[in-house]
Amino acid sequence: MKFPDTVTVEPFASKNASHEVSYGTSRSQKCNYTELKEVAAEGDNTIVSAWLALPPGTSISSEDRITLADGTKPAISSIQRIDRPSRKKEEYVRVILGKPEARADL
Repeated sequence: MKFPDTVTVEPFASKNASHEVSYGTSRSQKCNYTELKEVAAEGDNTIVSAWLALPPGTSISSEDRITLADGTKPAISSIQRIDRPSRKKEEYVRVILGKPEARADL
């Protein structure tokens, strides 16, 4: 798999007593960004889902913060390590993205 896109990843560092989250040093991360748009059955809503494919062995947590190229910071819904049985090794890391954080958090 090729990784032609780039996102910024900030690793989760801590959460204080007021539930304010701190992040560590940000890093650029090569990825393959995929966005899917579907029209709901009612025909009046567009559903957008997105995911990232990261290179094998990439370290990422569901508490980390991702910033996309357009500046949005969607939540991480889940992380899956995708293996190819024929190769017997990890092919990529799939990160399913959720809804963006509240505007005040951007």
